[in-house]
Amino acid sequence: MAHQQLPTSSSSSSVRLVRSHPRHYHSRHRHRSASPQQSPSGQGQCWRLFAAKGAAAEKAVKSKWWEKVPEGGLDNLRDVSSTQSLIEELSLAEDRLVVVDFYAQWCGACRALYPKLVKLAQENEDIVFLKVDYDANKSMCKGLGIKVLPFFHLYRGSLGRVDELSASVSKLPRLRTAIQKHNTPRCDLQSHDKGAPTSPLDVVPELEELERLEKEALAEALAMGAPEPSKIPDERASKTGERSEEAAGAGASA
Repeated sequence: MAHQQLPTSSSSSSVRLVRSHPRHYHSRHRHRSASPQQSPSGQGQCWRLFAAKGAAAEKAVKSKWWEKVPEGGLDNLRDVSSTQSLIEELSLAEDRLVVVDFYAQWCGACRALYPKLVKLAQENEDIVFLKVDYDANKSMCKGLGIKVLPFFHLYRGSLGRVDELSASVSKLPRLRTAIQKHNTPRCDLQSHDKGAPTSPLDVVPELEELERLEKEALAEALAMGAPEPSKIPDERASKTGERSEEAAGAGASA
């Protein structure tokens, strides 16, 4: 009886394994080739996905609704961070109409109205629009009598505060009407007679009291070791000073 000779080479064994279990071999080979560690294209795809998620998260953090402005920015839409900065903005505006928007980041009505406010600023480049964050300036807002949000104050030169109103998206026509009413051309005779723009402290008494309280709080904080706030030079302030000196010189020569 003849004996069947067993294969002695490993190659023959491999061939027999492939032939006897073709389905198992190809399945194992397919999974191995699809592994991300073995596929450079898979690694690249994962990296692109990670980068896209990171960019989306970064954009979401940066896109705060109360900071959004059209591309290129708006020179007549600015933030107010203290009573002193509000006084400075009113002084720089001189006889121009100033619209102050009191808002809060958590206020849904403020968020809905904000795009309309930006559009108003675009349509009225001669008007100064200021934004005051209620939570960051509670003492100032309470001193100015702010009890609901969003709320608006309108100021104009020597007349001081000329109007105040609450406005939402449905009541936006009220704000437009107030702007049209108080933005009419006129000459400020008080500033002309004095030879310099009228100080907001002369026409808005509560601002003077708020400024005094703010200075006292700052002095107390400095005494406790708090760092002194740094002042950033403002080109608009220097230009206004130049105009005031020119007006004073013209009045003296006259």
